[in-house]
Amino acid sequence: MEMRQAWLRSVVPWLLFAGGLGFFLYLLDRFGVSTLVHSMATARWSLLEIVSLWVPIYLLNTTAWWLLLGPYGWGLSYGRLLALTVSGFALNYATPFAHLGGEPYKAYALRRDLGASRAVAAVVVYRMVHMLGHMLMLISGAVFTLFWVPLPPSVRRGLCLSVVGLLAVAFLIISRHRKGLFAPLLGWMTRSGFMRRLTDWWPLSPDVLREMDGVVTYAYRHRAGRFLGAVLLEYFSRLLMVLEVYLALRGIGASVSLLDAVVIHTVWSIVINVLFVVPFSVGVQEGGFYVILPAFHLDPLVSVYVGTVVRLRELIWILIGLGTVVGLGRRRTGVSPAHHPEEGTCP
Repeated sequence: MEMRQAWLRSVVPWLLFAGGLGFFLYLLDRFGVSTLVHSMATARWSLLEIVSLWVPIYLLNTTAWWLLLGPYGWGLSYGRLLALTVSGFALNYATPFAHLGGEPYKAYALRRDLGASRAVAAVVVYRMVHMLGHMLMLISGAVFTLFWVPLPPSVRRGLCLSVVGLLAVAFLIISRHRKGLFAPLLGWMTRSGFMRRLTDWWPLSPDVLREMDGVVTYAYRHRAGRFLGAVLLEYFSRLLMVLEVYLALRGIGASVSLLDAVVIHTVWSIVINVLFVVPFSVGVQEGGFYVILPAFHLDPLVSVYVGTVVRLRELIWILIGLGTVVGLGRRRTGVSPAHHPEEGTCP
């Protein structure tokens, strides 16, 4: 039985991948390769703007991370955090499932600066706030969509359920910032049979766990302004991502407003998050646009063009990020973790 379940878990994502690929090829056949090439040529200047748009987005992400680390980030330069942000997201884009491949890399790269346990906690605390900013953007976008756009009842019900789920995730993330993550997680693992064997194999002392939770809870407990600032920066970075959809559609002459772009981006993002198990989101990105574009009297087949623009931008930043990985690998910097103050000692 367990073998069958393991087999299903390994096969189902690739079956979804095959379905997504089939859907993408169907849309591409309907849209036409020549039409896609013509659209890309027409929108060439907007493509440059879209790629450049991610420079301020990554700066906002890096600043949010810097705010969260507080005293735990002493000895880390802003430039190094920026390089890790860009390279980490590049590896996330290149990861088939859930787009989390850059997180282990960032923790590994930071171990010389912060020590292994603090490096893991530093990556986790930023990821949590990154997700919180995303959740808040999707919640506000979904609520706005429900009031702004006349949608079929089935889509409205789906959005309402999405808001409930997003609120639950947002409250869960905030509670972990307040109470800590690692010590409660270890407690749950030790109560689970399989996970208990894992903790026996990889023992962690209570002191190490408290130190890791100190990194996670520092900003929320001791510097609420930093925590709020980090969340707002992540939220604003998501707002800038709306411009990607706006510029892509305006580049081919589509008549959309910024508010329309908010709705399109929100529905698209929700679809991607619901179907995150599909490797590389093949067919999912196009499907998200396909669902919402008709609400703005746009040909749903334009989803092929918009999805291709997003993938092209991802590819360019993957190349930039991989170059950054190589550059970071050649630098051998290190600050002893013992030189960092303990929790709460920063004024």
